[in-house]
Amino acid sequence: MDLRNSSLWRLVVAVGLTAIQVSLAMAVAQSHPAEVRHQFAIHSIRRVKSYESVCAGDCFWYASIAREGYHSSIPPEPPPKGDSNVAFFPGFPLLVRAAHAISQLDWPASAVLASQIATVGFWFMLLQYLEAVKIPPTVAGFAVLAVFSHPASLYLVDGYSESLYLLATISVLWCGEKAVAFTWIPGAAAIATRVLGFPLAIYSAIRAIAAPPPRRRVWIANALLTCIGGLPFFIYCQVRFGHWDLYFQTQHAGWGHVPDYWFFTRAAAYQWSAPWRKPMLITGEILYALVITEWLMKTESGDRERAWARRAMLSIALAQLYLGGASMARNDGEMFPPFVDFTRYSYPMALLAVLVAADQWRSLNPAPLARRAAAFGLALVCLASLIFLNLRGEAAWHLR
Repeated sequence: MDLRNSSLWRLVVAVGLTAIQVSLAMAVAQSHPAEVRHQFAIHSIRRVKSYESVCAGDCFWYASIAREGYHSSIPPEPPPKGDSNVAFFPGFPLLVRAAHAISQLDWPASAVLASQIATVGFWFMLLQYLEAVKIPPTVAGFAVLAVFSHPASLYLVDGYSESLYLLATISVLWCGEKAVAFTWIPGAAAIATRVLGFPLAIYSAIRAIAAPPPRRRVWIANALLTCIGGLPFFIYCQVRFGHWDLYFQTQHAGWGHVPDYWFFTRAAAYQWSAPWRKPMLITGEILYALVITEWLMKTESGDRERAWARRAMLSIALAQLYLGGASMARNDGEMFPPFVDFTRYSYPMALLAVLVAADQWRSLNPAPLARRAAAFGLALVCLASLIFLNLRGEAAWHLR
């Protein structure tokens, strides 16, 4: 058996990547001890253990939901007046509760552990997917490096839902290649984790276009079944609190989010800025460039299904960009920046962009000189992103 091409080897790599991320996250936390103590003091935790020191921000919300369940006043009130917590979908808190039941760690540490378990799964499934679509090893390596070095990558291991959401997303794509009938299961899990998971239903709908009639019915069924992931939460809110839309009410009360479905017509949505200051804008520009490249590419008859898979991924990313922008383009409060300033919200779209770019590169098969130039440039960009935007920027900001 060729160990390098085995699932065991990919699991070892997944554990190694996660271990590096955990080490980096803990190093950042240890370099900001005052900020870490302040985060825990807010939640009346005086003694901070080394392992849970990376828990901050939303990590405490997930831990409290896993420990206490959902609770809210009607109408919901923001902290410090109230402690309404129906602003987070239940997928990740359920994983935190499972991690706590197995490990018996404190709740913040259980949230951190749950995110790291999901991160191992994410890296493993990413490697599985790259192998399934026959991305060349060198290109696959750079794809992993690009995802690893994203400015928000450390959110995968610090008790946030990003890891579970990305695990579900990449599992949808893998099932689309290897287990079509089960694509809806990780799709439903993604929606149960984040409201922006709903666009994943688009993936199956678009894949149905190029599928033969028998499989087309399976894809359509997948698209419909994927949507059920979020329905139990809304039904629960209606039965428990009498408001199916309490999630959206709490988002507005706590974070000041005001929907603006025509945000893309506002001049502010197109203001130029350095990429590291407006990550959502640069992510959108990359997606638009990939759409143009896809449109200009000549599709061979044997590559038709792969082309539709790329189009499906681009459609998911653009839909997530629109929904995220529409929900957070305006903000009534001064505490939180608008959508375009939140680096971690660009991560799921960046993942899809990397996978589309890798598949386009495989299909185009450029000349050796272009490959070397691209490899050198990408390596520099990834290294700079990891050091300056991730470790010195986003990770430190997260702890504050």
